[in-house]
Amino acid sequence: MTTTRFIAIVLRYSSPLLKKKKLGLKNNISKVLKGNLGISREAFIVLKNLANREIPHQVKVGHDLKINLEKNEKMAEFTSIILGDGNITCSKGNYRLDISLNNVDEVKYVEYVKNFMKSTFNQDPLVKPLKELKRATENEKGVNLQLNKASVVDALINIGLKPGDKTKNMVSVPNWHKETIPKKISSLKGLFDTDGGISVEKGDKSIKLTFTNASRPLVEDFKQMSNSLDIKTSSIHGPYAIKDPRTGNVSLINSISINSKDQVKKFLKIVKPMKWEIKYDEIGDKLMKLYPNTTYSR
Repeated sequence: MTTTRFIAIVLRYSSPLLKKKKLGLKNNISKVLKGNLGISREAFIVLKNLANREIPHQVKVGHDLKINLEKNEKMAEFTSIILGDGNITCSKGNYRLDISLNNVDEVKYVEYVKNFMKSTFNQDPLVKPLKELKRATENEKGVNLQLNKASVVDALINIGLKPGDKTKNMVSVPNWHKETIPKKISSLKGLFDTDGGISVEKGDKSIKLTFTNASRPLVEDFKQMSNSLDIKTSSIHGPYAIKDPRTGNVSLINSISINSKDQVKKFLKIVKPMKWEIKYDEIGDKLMKLYPNTTYSR
């Protein structure tokens, strides 16, 4: 008796949960066994157990093939970019990845993230100025990069990201970010490039680095990973209230800073954030105007 014939008989006389119509198999068992017909996950598990062998298959999420992302340094940076300036939507058939960035002052970084998204998911993101979106101001500098695919959202959730409001969820970096030094460095890079800040301290002719986020666990992660690389940081400040000039909404945020010259230099040398590369000339000009005899370098 062939495997196909055997399975058809078992399904015919089994409980209602295993009947061919319930599983969507009907008379196509031979096609399924050859990997030429799509069926539900439930049906596949039943059929595989009955056949007692591997069945050629591919997994789909929505209309697209399932995406498996590696937990490597590249993905540590990308998921940290999402934790900083991105958001995942997964509700009522709406599956979306959004990343909002400054398309006026940091054009180079926008292109960097666009290429990151394309190389990761093999699709160009939709690009839309934030000023075209609801409640945005006319002089809004931001741009929204968007991917609308269930397979993208599924892949990101599978490597540790949470969909929904990041502040309500009090997001933190996935534990695998902390497994190795290269992953920590990549994670810090993604976090700092999105929610980090570089400023000139007039008093001591120095540069100050800050990291600010509404999620305290994320700020704690930034501090922990920095300290594990022997980069000394301040204690965490906050939560304190800030007002969004666009919407008038008040949010509670937390922040941490790197103040001493040697620690700032160490962070920039180890992490190599793109924000420093982008702000380098601007920061240098400020220092030179304030202190004409001051020299600075990358």
